[in-house]
Amino acid sequence: LDELRGEVQRRDQEILGMAAKMKTLEEQHQDYQRHIAVLKESLCAKEEHYNMLQADVEEMRQRLEEKNRLIEKKTQAVLQAQQERNRFNTELTELKDHMDIKDRKINVLQRKVSLNIPEVCFFFMKIILSLGISTRRFHKTVINSHHHLKFC
Repeated sequence: LDELRGEVQRRDQEILGMAAKMKTLEEQHQDYQRHIAVLKESLCAKEEHYNMLQADVEEMRQRLEEKNRLIEKKTQAVLQAQQERNRFNTELTELKDHMDIKDRKINVLQRKVSLNIPEVCFFFMKIILSLGISTRRFHKTVINSHHHLKFC
């Protein structure tokens, strides 16, 4: 009987030891559960932060794409303006060349006219003399004709 009582006492001691271990394990389990809950909250907060960052990145990407489209439009407008300017410069150069040609032709004609004036005057004087018209009367007729042409 004493032996059995000793055995029971020993078993009671084991049960108490096991109960203490069980209590410690349960407390550890609760600590782990709280730690898991904290980790879950942290994970949720990080996921929310990640989603916010993703939304910000997407918004920035859209703004960047819009700016790139705007840059492309402005680049096209600049290219068109440069082409237009080049076309105008080409036309201007052609017009200047034509004006230079016309100016040279005018200069040539003016030289011809100035060279021919004495010959024409001499020719008219011969005609006047052959017709018997006085130089004074001819001069008066030329002045009147010239005056008449100015006002026509």
